[in-house]
Amino acid sequence: MQPDGSTVYTASVTGPDGGVYTDTHTKPADGHRHTKGTKHDAQPATCTQAGVAEYWDCEANDGTKLNAAGEAVTDAQLAISALGHTYTVSGALEWKETSSYTTAILHLVCSVCADGTDGHTLDVELTAKQTTSDASTCGATGSITYTVSVEDTDNAAAITAAVVAPNKLAQGALDSVEPLTHTDNNAQRGHDWKLAQQGAFDWTGTTKDSASVKVKYVCQTCSEEITLTFTD
Repeated sequence: MQPDGSTVYTASVTGPDGGVYTDTHTKPADGHRHTKGTKHDAQPATCTQAGVAEYWDCEANDGTKLNAAGEAVTDAQLAISALGHTYTVSGALEWKETSSYTTAILHLVCSVCADGTDGHTLDVELTAKQTTSDASTCGATGSITYTVSVEDTDNAAAITAAVVAPNKLAQGALDSVEPLTHTDNNAQRGHDWKLAQQGAFDWTGTTKDSASVKVKYVCQTCSEEITLTFTD
């Protein structure tokens, strides 16, 4: 029913030719005009729950809902979408595991809703970048530094992917997050063994009754060579 009391009917049919045909017909008002009766106060939306705008029942008790202007409205028009969480950072970055230092956790908490609300907290995994020192010689003891920053391109993308709309980060939420670092001062650089490009396989010494092959590997970093013997 329209605000003026008229009713619009719509017909949609599929013809024998497969075409869809639509027509409308308006039934004039029968003299009834909507009049606001009982008022229903608005129910505000929360982070996770949709709300409802204020409305009035029509005095005719025909189930029609009216807005403040006395116009008929549907439930969909009265609905207020859930607001989504507004996340801030809770504490500093911390390592997920102290055995590898490859991943850190960013703890987010909603600044609006109460603890215990679904999605009130959110943990995002961020990836560390590695830098090494004293890496000139294989076998030398140097250091590896692991660094996690929210400004890193990959980590920024991970945060964006985790905070799904209608959830959002509070403005400036990440501004005060300090990078997290760990340095392993007892790191030892290992050889990067690859099969030699020339003369990798040596079948010298193979006899009729036995087969053995010597395989040569070369370190891609320091060029040291090793030869391993494999026997059938």
